[in-house]
Amino acid sequence: MIIQIERKNDPIIQRIKQSDPALYEALRKADRIDVPLQEVHGFGISGDVFVKDNAFPPMCLSSNLRLDLIIHSFITAPTGADFKADIRKRNHGFSILKAQLIYPAGFDGVIERAEFGIDTFKRDEVLICDMKQIGSTVAGNNMTIFMFFTVLGD
Repeated sequence: MIIQIERKNDPIIQRIKQSDPALYEALRKADRIDVPLQEVHGFGISGDVFVKDNAFPPMCLSSNLRLDLIIHSFITAPTGADFKADIRKRNHGFSILKAQLIYPAGFDGVIERAEFGIDTFKRDEVLICDMKQIGSTVAGNNMTIFMFFTVLGD
């Protein structure tokens, strides 16, 4: 998306000029700002996780996209064993990840992943999430996996 800047000598611009001359110059020179469009998609479950391939409704992509980040967390973390999941393209079955998504047993934070085996996707591709392993003492529950994408041109 491109935002067109209309410059006026209003009080806000004057305050920026006085407080941050470098920002004022950057704003004064630019007449267009390119802002990448983003989409967020996710897989999630309310309740206990379980081992199953194709465990969630498929994620249908409506644009050409580049995957930038995956974040993953639980309300109640798995214990006794790590939780493991994989995300793959439905049409060929190959994982999009370099390695399975692992949520360590007993961990209570957010896992971030920013490196992928496949990171660009075409409109109408479908992603599937497989849950490969759950906690052995407590399976884990209320899990979310959010995927942050940048929309690419056609």
